[in-house]
Amino acid sequence: AVLSSLLGTAGGVALDVHDRGHGGDTSKIILDDFFTDALTFLDKVFDRSALLMFEVRNSVTAGVPEETILNEHIAYWKRASGAGFWCPAMTATPTGGATAGSDTPAGRVNQMIRNAAPYYTPKLIDCERIPEFAQAGSVANPTMYGDDVHLIDAGYAVLGRFFYDALIT
Repeated sequence: AVLSSLLGTAGGVALDVHDRGHGGDTSKIILDDFFTDALTFLDKVFDRSALLMFEVRNSVTAGVPEETILNEHIAYWKRASGAGFWCPAMTATPTGGATAGSDTPAGRVNQMIRNAAPYYTPKLIDCERIPEFAQAGSVANPTMYGDDVHLIDAGYAVLGRFFYDALIT
């Protein structure tokens, strides 16, 4: 519902936008649920299906090895594009107070996603480097987050604008 309203606000078509509600899930769970949660929304009639997935923090917090997280993202991108979705690579947003692009597990996975994206996806949406999230290009902007991890409405509005721009360019 959040993405749907934000795409509409940004000027996009918000009809048939579905949020599968994977908050708190690891990338493995999202990959495993692809056939029941994402594939059912593929639009072969109008060929306009886009699939956006970004998840790094939950996997890192769960202790999943960095290379495994990247491999799960690559598998998801391949599965989505093979099914007919336009599926860009996406880095995770920085957390409040963290340094964007830092040498932390999440920062390293984001860099791995950046490096792999050109080989597997049509586009990279670098959420970690969105200027509004990274004050002065380095420190995450805590005014975009409710709890240093989850975005508030202002943060989702920024994210929605970047999703929309990526979809139309």
